[in-house]
Amino acid sequence: MKNNKLKIFCLIMIGFLTINPINTFALTKQEVVFTNLTNTGEVKENIVNNHLKYVSKEDIEDETILENILNISGKEKFNQKDNLLTWSSKGKDITYQGNTDKDLPINVSIKYYLNDKEISKKKLLNKSGDIKIVINFENNAYDEVNGVHTPFVVTMASIIKGNNNSNIDINNGKVVNTGTKNIVVGIASPGIYKDLGIDELKDLDTITISYNTTKFTNSDIYFVATPKVLEESDLSIFNKLDNMSSSINSLQDGVKQLIDGSKQINDGTILIAEKLGDAVDGSKKITDGLSTINNSSSSISNFSLLLDTLYSKYNENSVLLNSIQDGSAQAQLENGISEATEQLNDLMTKKSAYEQLKQLIDAGVTLPEEQLAVYNQLANNIDQINSGIEQYQKGIEDAQTQLGSLPTSAAALTGSNQTIETILFSILNVDSMDNVPSAIENFKANINSLTNGLSQLQNGSSELTNGLSQLQDGANSLHDGANSLYNGLNKLNDEGISKLTNITSKINSYSGKVKNLIKSSKEYKGYSCNNADETIFIFKVNKLF
Repeated sequence: MKNNKLKIFCLIMIGFLTINPINTFALTKQEVVFTNLTNTGEVKENIVNNHLKYVSKEDIEDETILENILNISGKEKFNQKDNLLTWSSKGKDITYQGNTDKDLPINVSIKYYLNDKEISKKKLLNKSGDIKIVINFENNAYDEVNGVHTPFVVTMASIIKGNNNSNIDINNGKVVNTGTKNIVVGIASPGIYKDLGIDELKDLDTITISYNTTKFTNSDIYFVATPKVLEESDLSIFNKLDNMSSSINSLQDGVKQLIDGSKQINDGTILIAEKLGDAVDGSKKITDGLSTINNSSSSISNFSLLLDTLYSKYNENSVLLNSIQDGSAQAQLENGISEATEQLNDLMTKKSAYEQLKQLIDAGVTLPEEQLAVYNQLANNIDQINSGIEQYQKGIEDAQTQLGSLPTSAAALTGSNQTIETILFSILNVDSMDNVPSAIENFKANINSLTNGLSQLQNGSSELTNGLSQLQDGANSLHDGANSLYNGLNKLNDEGISKLTNITSKINSYSGKVKNLIKSSKEYKGYSCNNADETIFIFKVNKLF
């Protein structure tokens, strides 16, 4: 039952692997939401990283509802008006961080059971018996315009260590034993059952891990969720199914005509038998082709491009972390503060001179011509002087704030990379970041099996059509029917063509709903903004609370 459910999920949501390509000639925005959860699923902390990519040296305008914004990729400044940020990027990428108390699109609830009785995580520690961890996901992102939930796909990863655990199982996923630890990976798509109404997808709102232990210990649990998993181009499979359904309906009409005409068949029984065999073989090849699609689809993970994104993010974090650890980031900030302080002192001196000369003029003192010229020049530029003083003061304050936050940023980057390492190691079954690139490429190579499955589906459908068409031509040449042929054609219609027609009709009935899911996915523009090209949610369940 589990395998059938996952096959249907992969077949209906076959486009779950593509993410919109990045346009390198315009502003693109990647949003990564890091969320710490309690061991029951309550939100303890939300941190959002936004990565802006823009090739132009003009200022960048970006929308966000984040608070406590911190530039963690450089020392570029920004101005904020309401929810609009204006960055002086000068052609550089910007990565900034902030937080918000906005509700997440996915709620998580985690319950623990010992011998089928609910128990708190704290009381469960060091206990022995049958363990069950039930993780329930609720999709709050209902798209009223398209009438569906935004189709988030959640991937869960955890490692259960030690030899004191056995019979480990997961309802929607896979368990891999490495000898010293068990890697558990699961998948969920909350809200998909409500939108598609497919019985086999009922429990995709829940991931259940069960095993027997002699001593329960804590295990890290991570979730990765993304809505950018669908593309309109992937609907081509439904177009192919539409064509196949139309062909099968035509074939069914033809077979019914053959049944009616078989009463008058009196010759050509050998030809009829041969073509009937061809028709049965064609029908079988369609079934085999569909089976190949299911088997291929079940081997494809819906987050191959997410792996690329996480690996790229790991490398970016490492570069920034190295600049903090080797002191170059601190040196840049300190040099900037020093240079800005010199400029500020110069402007303050000019302002003081202007105020002193102005006091003399206001007191009726006639200034020498040279001093009067100096005063006039300062008076003409006093607005720019005051503005410059204000900007340098603010810049120094911002740089000092960034300088003080370097340890916090380093800790955040370290934590982010540790999270990414755990996720990649768990999914790809590697123990070193050096092995990640080749593991990702091997993972992508499996996608080719899907193309082969679709090719077999098309070939099988073509052979079925040709075979039954020849059968119909042969039947038209006959004048008298035989009872055995009549029964054979009825059996072909009842057990072959009619079943294929019902299957393709059922799948085609999902196409409109899937199109709405695709539209909702494309229109999702972020959690803390409305202009993100890509949004990734990463949850970590805290072991301590």
